[in-house]
Amino acid sequence: MANHTDQYELKILLCPRCNAAALKRSVGRQKGTGPLTCLQCAASYPVVDGIPQLLKDPSLFTHLESMDYDDHHNIDDERREKVARDWKKVFDRHGSVYGDVLEIGSGTGQLTWGLSNRFPFKSVHACDISTQFLLKAAGVVGKAGAPVSYYACDANFLPFKENSFDLVVGHSVLHHFIDYKKIIFHLERLLRPGGQAIFYEPVLQGKMLIAFFGDLIRRIERRTEWGVLDEKDDARINHMTRHIMKGKWIGNDRERLEKIEDKYIFDINEMRALAHDAGFISMEHSNLEMPEKGYRHYFNQHLLMEGLSPEKIQQFAFIANAYESTIGEMTPADVVTPMGYFVFRK
Repeated sequence: MANHTDQYELKILLCPRCNAAALKRSVGRQKGTGPLTCLQCAASYPVVDGIPQLLKDPSLFTHLESMDYDDHHNIDDERREKVARDWKKVFDRHGSVYGDVLEIGSGTGQLTWGLSNRFPFKSVHACDISTQFLLKAAGVVGKAGAPVSYYACDANFLPFKENSFDLVVGHSVLHHFIDYKKIIFHLERLLRPGGQAIFYEPVLQGKMLIAFFGDLIRRIERRTEWGVLDEKDDARINHMTRHIMKGKWIGNDRERLEKIEDKYIFDINEMRALAHDAGFISMEHSNLEMPEKGYRHYFNQHLLMEGLSPEKIQQFAFIANAYESTIGEMTPADVVTPMGYFVFRK
């Protein structure tokens, strides 16, 4: 069983229906199993295996539940350790406070495990739309680290009082939400003064360079008829080059966006403007690491991430060499990695 709600959690919770801070735990046969009831509007929210069901719309679900998520995304103990190490670099770089932390879109616990087991947070709160994922996360996190409080809720309607958290984090989740701008506005209110909201997300400026390389590969392949790429390789590169502006092509077509899991790739300048509009003091973009081995290394590493084999990438290495000879040597200031961290500071 996941850990049950305690009095501290009740103090920060709001009723999803009426938005009142009036939730009370009802008595169940076992500790933590009774529903939460709103004393103001009488709404009742069940607690399933210790996880309060605080969805404003109980019919909401994620298509990701239909797959073996961890297996599909190669998430294992080694991956969770690496994610924790990467986030520590970001926390250290930006002076994050190890107080009360909320993770949104926690999924099966890829980041949650590290928040509980590798950092000295005062309290850890994890929410996701999927109770199934949260139960898996609770099993992965275990009892060795800091206790984690789990909530089934929609990121568009986070049921928490203002000024409840020092830090809000999300690992590759914001691009799944149609109304991500609304979420950013709401998070500014949930954070205490000086708090941060940090998201690890796809970055338009980084994706564009890789897409540029990918497009050149496809053009050269078609004109020379080398036959280096098979159909799967061509499909990967085509997806990579066409995907970068998907959210902009679709615009505000909610019906089409709802059918797509990976909805957006974020422009750094637009995110800075969003931070300003939402009331944050600043928004800083942070690469996971600063590449120091030139454009060829950058080219190789990120095409590997897209699924091309080292042997096939080697056939096109001259593209990166020609780019570097024209542009000059890579410096940290020149590079934006395809995935990076957006750090909103209140």
